[in-house]
Amino acid sequence: MSNKRVGEANWVLVLFAALLWVLSVNCVEAGSAEGARQWQLERHRPMNRAAARDIAPGDASNTTATESYNFVAKWGAVTEDGCFNAPAGVAIDASGNIYVSEAGNNRIQKFNSSGQFITAWGSFGDGDGQFNIPVDVAVDTSGNVYVAEQENNRIQKFSSSGQFITKWGSKGSDDGQFYLPDAIAVDTSGNVYVIEAGNNRLQKFDSNGNFITKWGGYGDNDGQFISPSGVAVDNSGNVYVADGYNNNVQKFSSSGEFITKWGSTGSNDGQLSAPSAIAVDNSGDVYVAEWGNNRIQKFSPSGEFISKWGSRGNDDGKFAGPEGIEVDNSGNVYVASMLDNRVQKFGPKGRFRLKVGIESDGTGELASPYYAAVDTSGNVYVADTFNDRIQKFDGNGQFITTWGSRGSYDGQLKEPRGIAVDTSGNVYVADSANNRIQRFDSNGGFISTWGSKGSGEGQFKTPRGIAVDTSGNIYVADLYNSRIQRFDSNGGFISTWGSFGNGDGKFDSIEGIAVDASGNVYATDLYYNRIQKFSSSGQFIAKWGGRGSADGQFETPYGVAIDSANNVYVADFYNDRIQKFDSAGVFITKWGSAGGNNGQFGRPSDVAVDTSGNAYVVDHFNNRLQKFAINGTLPTIPSTPTGLKAFHATGGLSLSWDVDPNATYYVLYHGSNNAVTIKNYDGGIYSVRDDFYQKGNNTGQTYVYTMKACNSTGCSAGSDLFTQTFTRVVFNGDFDGDGKRDVLWRNANTGEVVIWLMNGTSIASAASTATPDLNWQIQGIGDFNKDGKADILWRHIKTGEVALWLLNGATIADKQSVARIDINWQIQSLGDFNGDGMSDVLWRNVQTGNVVLWTMNASEVLRYDSVATVDSNWQIQGVSDFNGDGKSDLLWRNVETGQVVIWLMDDTTIAAVNHVATVGINWHIRGVQSQGGGNSNILWQDSTSGDVYAWRMSNSTIATGAYMARGVPDNWKIIGVGDFYGKGTKPITDKSDTGSQGNVLWQDTSSGDVYIWATDDSDYAATNVPAYWFSE
Repeated sequence: MSNKRVGEANWVLVLFAALLWVLSVNCVEAGSAEGARQWQLERHRPMNRAAARDIAPGDASNTTATESYNFVAKWGAVTEDGCFNAPAGVAIDASGNIYVSEAGNNRIQKFNSSGQFITAWGSFGDGDGQFNIPVDVAVDTSGNVYVAEQENNRIQKFSSSGQFITKWGSKGSDDGQFYLPDAIAVDTSGNVYVIEAGNNRLQKFDSNGNFITKWGGYGDNDGQFISPSGVAVDNSGNVYVADGYNNNVQKFSSSGEFITKWGSTGSNDGQLSAPSAIAVDNSGDVYVAEWGNNRIQKFSPSGEFISKWGSRGNDDGKFAGPEGIEVDNSGNVYVASMLDNRVQKFGPKGRFRLKVGIESDGTGELASPYYAAVDTSGNVYVADTFNDRIQKFDGNGQFITTWGSRGSYDGQLKEPRGIAVDTSGNVYVADSANNRIQRFDSNGGFISTWGSKGSGEGQFKTPRGIAVDTSGNIYVADLYNSRIQRFDSNGGFISTWGSFGNGDGKFDSIEGIAVDASGNVYATDLYYNRIQKFSSSGQFIAKWGGRGSADGQFETPYGVAIDSANNVYVADFYNDRIQKFDSAGVFITKWGSAGGNNGQFGRPSDVAVDTSGNAYVVDHFNNRLQKFAINGTLPTIPSTPTGLKAFHATGGLSLSWDVDPNATYYVLYHGSNNAVTIKNYDGGIYSVRDDFYQKGNNTGQTYVYTMKACNSTGCSAGSDLFTQTFTRVVFNGDFDGDGKRDVLWRNANTGEVVIWLMNGTSIASAASTATPDLNWQIQGIGDFNKDGKADILWRHIKTGEVALWLLNGATIADKQSVARIDINWQIQSLGDFNGDGMSDVLWRNVQTGNVVLWTMNASEVLRYDSVATVDSNWQIQGVSDFNGDGKSDLLWRNVETGQVVIWLMDDTTIAAVNHVATVGINWHIRGVQSQGGGNSNILWQDSTSGDVYAWRMSNSTIATGAYMARGVPDNWKIIGVGDFYGKGTKPITDKSDTGSQGNVLWQDTSSGDVYIWATDDSDYAATNVPAYWFSE
């Protein structure tokens, strides 16, 4: 190959365009008075509230527990690097690096200014460098990192890389002690300010933890606090405190002298609802995150309202429980949203810029779940509240299915809370923010709905808990109507009881509800910390509870469940435990404590019990379910995984291995520090995220992997090593309709898409098209609207959504949503299988091997047909018209035997199967190109020697074959084939033909140089392409 260098100017233009785009990486209605009050109850521990209690703490039982519950399994939480599980605090250092305190995973994660993961440290515990609910993080001017731990009641100091330096604090109210530290800030002199929600005060320390001063105290007067939740310091040393329960911001001097305050309860400009965090920019402007209103407000230093943004939701610029906030030196604002597990970056005016890390909304992953139910077969249904969906698992946590999306149509959900299953398997969901009940079959098929907002019969004001008796009657906890409503199985109203108050049969905040085998109804009251028992017609029978932490007392009881023996289980939210009683309210046992370890809880919100007595606990802020067995034994550690196979696929790595019945999850390792957890595997092919395994500069490298099989007891030994060599193919197509192939690149860091419009080896123009979230992966290039120009088919690898970009050159003419498909179905290829001039989509189910073809008309799926079921050893290698009938055919290869087969297709029917040859597995197909008239080229390369060989095909048989090159250096990779000159396709093997068109696109992975191979016209298209530019 020539050493000629051309194209530098074109690449500079592309890079300049890239700088104009910003990275987007890929985890109660606002303003209502009722919703604000409920957020207060849920976010803040209800400390020191002056309220009547009708049961004295001394009345509670303190019986010694006679039963024990052992941890069995857990699922739902995300632990991979870059993903979040209850992010609570965010801080920015002078270099723009982002630090996130992750309460659910008990760790700190560090990212660069573009949102790329750098490192993480921490684990559950109370040792140096360990955490127990790290709720906030701050960074000083030297780059030291300070972490406030809620349950360990201390501050830890680290270097910027996570090395432990020092710690201070213990539980108490003396100087230097803490009770529920909730926020931390550092001033320009290195002084550290800590807010304590439990002691309702602020303490100031030097950088080594020596106590300096304190101020505050319980109350609503100037300088007093109730559940303060945020602290920030401006460049002049003024201190701002977000006073969570008083719904105001207070400003002090650095020594604690009160200066001013602003705010009142509400949702208007300048009003606040449960302010949870606060930050100050270099100009002194103040930013306040509101948990209740799910928004950010910006104020002047004196409290004058400037602007606001945000609302409840999981779209860009929306929030679900904003818990942390910080501003960098450029005025960009970072918000950690705890309930939907993400961190977002905004410009100074509130314009969305990027998401830090990777979203946690994939199947099997939970975002602040509230309730669960178990059917008679032991399947578990979870109200995945802040993903607005229901997820179904088997009793071991294996994912089965999911349904729902945010909205108000049939089958859509807004903050689903209560969930119940009848004896026929029908699922009833309290669609809380839509003020209705929806009924589904066991697979999520919509059946019926009833209810609307109001106080009449059959109306609701935020329905929460829901239960079904053995006769199919439905009971609903109607929160803000302070009542229980009873319906038949079709939603017909039967009766109601309850009203606001603290007497027998009255409620302040009714939440959970359950029914025993005799039809007795049990309901929890959050505010009065009690359980009430009624007959099925609403007659009061008994009550028990009271506020406290002794046996039989509660601190905000949430969900309630009944087992087959009529024992009562209560999720004791702020005591981080489950309590069990007999049907009369006599205490039996309890388990749990605050934390993120096995058997610990981060605010348990519900419990469900199966027919075997196993208890499933919804661990709300840890975003997971935990399963417990009474006096249970831990399962056997799984055997070492066997039968491991690896395949490269668009968007990542595809794997298969033998299933171990004792394994609930698997861990795949690459290198010394890289690991990813794989859940819900029950055979077939499993696709692993691209961002973990393949980066631009790793193309062509051989990776070595090992795997362990795990369950709650532990993990097996590592498997035998297995390898996968990553190749990549640059997507190329005729994007401008000039008859010449063009090239599509994507930036691995930002997700930006750039298209080179080609003229032979010259880049005629280069343009940035858009910057999609990296969770969106390109599935293929094809002409979907028959305009002679290539379009792009996308898929969101977490949600399964399919979308289409119709292109005109490098410009997006139209964006169209196609469908949302279960992630087990993977797109295999695009082709015109019915000869209508428009691309169709070929799918394959990775679990079953079933191959299905979508016949398309632009973004419309005209029909879908099952083609065949194929063993996982067979992989599609290319699409071409091998018999000249104008319809695409399929090239398959058995990755175990090396056998090559062609399916000659007639629309969705396999007209013939031709066995072409068997080739050694060291040879890999690098590209397939149709020549027309039943002739195609298949390009091979030997991964051992580097030799390149081409088959010239004639009607699915090998007409001729020849070596193209010998011993190509390993740094040169084939990344595509195509007609870049528009002269018509000729055999790749015809190297002697003068004027032969460009066929093979190469890249030097060591230098980044891009080269087009076309005999006399071969040349460099560009040089020094940075490694982070790649095609998927």
